[in-house]
Amino acid sequence: MMLFLWVVVFALPVAVMVAAILWPEGVPPDRPVEEIRRRVEAEESCHPVGDF
Repeated sequence: MMLFLWVVVFALPVAVMVAAILWPEGVPPDRPVEEIRRRVEAEESCHPVGDF
């Protein structure tokens, strides 16, 4: 019983933290890379470039 408590207290949070750090974040299927690039370029072209 005590071993189970230690696993819950230490191993479970460490496993969740490692999974959160190492798990790759995927691109949503409705937002391909080309669409994101076009949107960023469109936003950049709307704003003047210079030191303000």
